[in-house]
Amino acid sequence: AGPWRAWQRGEQFCLLDFPIRELAGRTLGVIGYGTLGRAVAQVCEQALGMRVLVAERAGGDAAPRTDARASEQRLPVGGLLPRVDVLPLHCPLTPATRGLLGAAQLALMKPDALVINTARGALIDVPALADALRAGRLGGAAIDVLPEGPPIAGSALFAPDLPNLIVTPHVAWAARDARQRALDAQAAAQFETIARDMGHYQAIYRDRILTLPHIADIEALMLVSTIKDDGGLPL
Repeated sequence: AGPWRAWQRGEQFCLLDFPIRELAGRTLGVIGYGTLGRAVAQVCEQALGMRVLVAERAGGDAAPRTDARASEQRLPVGGLLPRVDVLPLHCPLTPATRGLLGAAQLALMKPDALVINTARGALIDVPALADALRAGRLGGAAIDVLPEGPPIAGSALFAPDLPNLIVTPHVAWAARDARQRALDAQAAAQFETIARDMGHYQAIYRDRILTLPHIADIEALMLVSTIKDDGGLPL
């Protein structure tokens, strides 16, 4: 209610108590340049007018450079961090990426930079992130994943005094449409495996003709290929 009350009592038509920045012309630094990282980079570059820098693969083993622009922009993580305004993480959790962003790495970033993690929680040293936010050494963070999920023991990011922080409960992936696509792909792959290995029957699944061994297999797979109506996780 506080911000609304401040607006109600304001002397002008808008409330400018909080800083607002445009993304155009800002620098996006992508760590993890697979399917998701490339898609985010494309949207930010083409739709939002951001400059894109891409980090080398963690551990010093650079990924194949098939994209000309990415090849020119590849940087070690330590060289990328001081230059970026927004840092999304899209890499898997491996021994080389665990704790990829710790106190030393966060200290390299601009004090108004933003960190976004929708990949794996243990990529970030959570207490170090909390300290950086609390001390004003980082502009903000949006976190969809924590090292433990659900976080039964709590998290340093749940402290009420942390500014400029958004934490969501691992739901960046969970749109109903996205879950349905994932199930469709799994069911179709299973159908094709059964057909290739055993089948002689034909069935139509999502406008595709597939060969299946038994009608019971069709019914069972159709049951698990639809999202629950109550909005819960897939069956």
